[in-house]
Amino acid sequence: LDFTIRIPECTTPKYYVVKLNVEYLGRSIIYKSGRITVTQGACGLVPGNFNIVDIYNIQDVPVGSAAVYPIKITNTDDYAKSYVVRLVGVDGWGSYYLDSGSVVVLDPGQEKTVNAQVYAGKDADIGERTFMAEVTHKNEVEQIVLVASVKGEDENRNTLLFPSGITILKIVLIILVIAFIVVAVHYTYARRKVVNRNEFLFPQA
Repeated sequence: LDFTIRIPECTTPKYYVVKLNVEYLGRSIIYKSGRITVTQGACGLVPGNFNIVDIYNIQDVPVGSAAVYPIKITNTDDYAKSYVVRLVGVDGWGSYYLDSGSVVVLDPGQEKTVNAQVYAGKDADIGERTFMAEVTHKNEVEQIVLVASVKGEDENRNTLLFPSGITILKIVLIILVIAFIVVAVHYTYARRKVVNRNEFLFPQA
């Protein structure tokens, strides 16, 4: 099961312990605890007068590898602006790197694409991880939701070593078709050879 925890806007940034207790017929059947990190919230921030667009907001990220999320920022104001770019929610399962740095300065009407390389740690759990790209200018903020589908490093290798039943069936069918073609060609060649030999031994008058 996936659970979404809503953090109030003005929550103090720090580590918090989250506890989950599932009860059935008065008995606790599931008890889990974990730790989450609350970063700087949106307290006092207002929607920004600029646009950010993520071209590929869902990506496969193999364990121990990275995927690139291109984030395009456009300054729609009539004066130059400096923006601070960061990713929120990556800590705990991975890390990230911004190719142009965390600060971007744009002239009026200018746009720029910031490539965010998101790495999945070798001990990251397999599955989807939701995080956000946040772009701020003073008290203005824009956010977009991004998703990393963390894949196991052995998934592709296992697919090759242990193909599915459908894959095996396709391989068998291909082998049978090739064998049929070889037999047909061999039969046709042998038949023509016999016919030519008979014509040589018993020429028609």
